Amino acid sequence: MNAEFGTSFTGRGPAECRVVELVSRQRQRRAIACHASQSSDNPVLWRRLELLGDREYLRILE
Repeated sequence: MNAEFGTSFTGRGPAECRVVELVSRQRQRRAIACHASQSSDNPVLWRRLELLGDREYLRILE
């Protein structure tokens, strides 16, 4: 995404994420639609969801 959008996001590799959750992107899109002013013109958000597919990778902070 950084090369595609000229951003400087950093993240964690899958090995560092202890929780992998299956998510309903359809449900998430409905929730995002409730906040249209924050999401309607946000190609980074939509590309991120596309790349992740139906999974979210989470890291527990201790």
